[in-house]
Order: sequence, then C-alpha cells, then structure tokens
Amino acid sequence: MTKEPTAPVRVLIVEDEVIIAMEIQLRLENAGFDVCGIAATGEKAILAAREKSPDVVLMDITLRGPMDGLEAAERIRAERNTAIVFLSASENESVLRRIREFTRGRHIPKPFDERDLIAAVRRAAGGAGSPAETEGKGEAR
Repeated sequence: MTKEPTAPVRVLIVEDEVIIAMEIQLRLENAGFDVCGIAATGEKAILAAREKSPDVVLMDITLRGPMDGLEAAERIRAERNTAIVFLSASENESVLRRIREFTRGRHIPKPFDERDLIAAVRRAAGGAGSPAETEGKGEAR
C-alpha cells in the first residue's frame, strides 16, 4: 500500500527587508515548503494570513509602519490558530520577554542558520521531519 503524499507546509513570510525575504523564500522552497506569500508590514501580514491561510507565519519583529511583528502576530492569532515563528536581530530584553510570553511563539535570532530556520518551521508546523532534522541550535522557546 502506498502512502498518499502530504501537501507541503504553507509558510507566510513577514519581513520588511526584500533581500532577506527573498533569501528566506529560496531556502524554504528548497527545503520543500510552499511559500504562500510575503508581506512587509503588519497590516499586510494580517490580510495575507486571512487570504492565504498559512500553516506557519515566519514573522520579523521590526516591520515598516506603525505595527510591529508582535502586534501583527497577536491579531493573526486572534483570528486563526496559526503557528508563529519570530525572527529578530533584537537583543532587547523587553522584546525577548514579549516573544516568550506569546503563546507557542518561537524565536530565531538574526543572523540565522538555515538549519535552525528550517527546524523551527518544521516544529511549528507540527514536528514534520526526523528529530535530527528538527534540532535547532539557535532556536529559543
């Protein structure tokens, strides 16, 4: 009996730096993920999450516009139970505390390692992949 193929995990990237967003997209697609959209602001992230129904949102903390990534993530989570993985170069303790307080939130520090990024997205999506694939050195929980 053959196993039915599973649909790839759908990921929404929220990153205001175009080059970084494109690099993340390439890495995720090469790892077999379906990047269903890229948004550069919190407002656009909320709209994209409504329209695209991602399994995982990869969310930068610092975004263009009045809304930061944590606020956008809270609004997305209020509408749907979507897994969120945060990206941030910030070492600000209050920002890191907000990330830790966020339900099921994960944090990957920038600059990130590709293995950490892929492992965090897999874990957020429900643990797809072997334990060796999902061990992330830089991932904070």
